[in-house]
Amino acid sequence: MNTQKADHLLESLTLRSPVSLLLRVLCAISCDVVWLDGDAGAFSMEREQIFALLERRGGDMAIRDVPSLVSSGHNDTVRNMRESTSVLCISSAGTRVTTLAQIRFRQDEGVYPLWWEIPLPLVRYDGKNVACNKETRKRFGSRPFVPPAEEGEVPGEYFARSVTNDSVVFVLRLLEAEYYTIEDVTEDMKRADDILWWASVGKALSLRMTENGSTVERVPENGDVSAGDIPCVWEDKVVGYLKIGEKRKRK
Repeated sequence: MNTQKADHLLESLTLRSPVSLLLRVLCAISCDVVWLDGDAGAFSMEREQIFALLERRGGDMAIRDVPSLVSSGHNDTVRNMRESTSVLCISSAGTRVTTLAQIRFRQDEGVYPLWWEIPLPLVRYDGKNVACNKETRKRFGSRPFVPPAEEGEVPGEYFARSVTNDSVVFVLRLLEAEYYTIEDVTEDMKRADDILWWASVGKALSLRMTENGSTVERVPENGDVSAGDIPCVWEDKVVGYLKIGEKRKRK
């Protein structure tokens, strides 16, 4: 099954969906564990258990009814699994693919702040795990980056690269303990790199011309500009001029 079709199935999956659709999605995304977070509380099953349930009960039952039909709860299913195990999580808030570590992290954190679901991308980050609010999942996916994030020069600011595209850079800015805004600053970083590159190029050329005996002078945009001065343009705006004098005669 192609990725687009699998994503469509994932988006259509809710607690009201039939168990037969759940099994299709698990197979499509190669996931072995499902985590249900509904009115009855948290509950998990392995894909093999779902196969067995289908054989006994058929596939028309709603996913939300599964916990009442299976005696073993999530502790029996996930107790000995690795933290990195992929898990399909279905709740009233939506459906996403996450890891067992992320689920345990969310269980340990208690109740979210009242402002958690404001229409701004927010994450909870403790240095090892990441939890995303609805707006973050909408913009950047349920797992925008893989910890650890790199601490920036500004206190409370961290940088991280996208889990799916290494060229995409996010910045996390601290709101309060473990809660951050998250922003895609890829274009800002590219512009900063561009500025740094051309600044170093100009510095190198200026130094080489000076070493070769020429004079190099910066002229402001509103300064005394001569006909031969070179305009310096950045993003279609003249920021000054470069005055290059004749090569000095060597004694």
